Amino acid sequence: MAVTANSVNAPAVQADTIVRDFLSIGGRIMLSPDGRYESNIDTNRVLDDETGRQVVAVRRFISAEKRRGGKNHFRSLVRKFGNTKQSGWQVLTSQSVN
Repeated sequence: MAVTANSVNAPAVQADTIVRDFLSIGGRIMLSPDGRYESNIDTNRVLDDETGRQVVAVRRFISAEKRRGGKNHFRSLVRKFGNTKQSGWQVLTSQSVN
């Protein structure tokens, strides 16, 4: 899959699909005990992907985060589907939604 501007910003891709794609490549979306939003992924793993699909998934996710209401929508997904750790963090991973 070639990485192009259209494949990164495809408007037809829904936010939930973007999140699912991000989680499926090892991404995590988290809320701290005080409600602070964070997302992360192993960048070495993404950059080692020769097909470019992981880079596209991360770019779509970052783009969706930056859109108006994006982080709030993702927060609600973490609250609804994430697992609460003993430390108080709520974490959404691919295992949370399977």
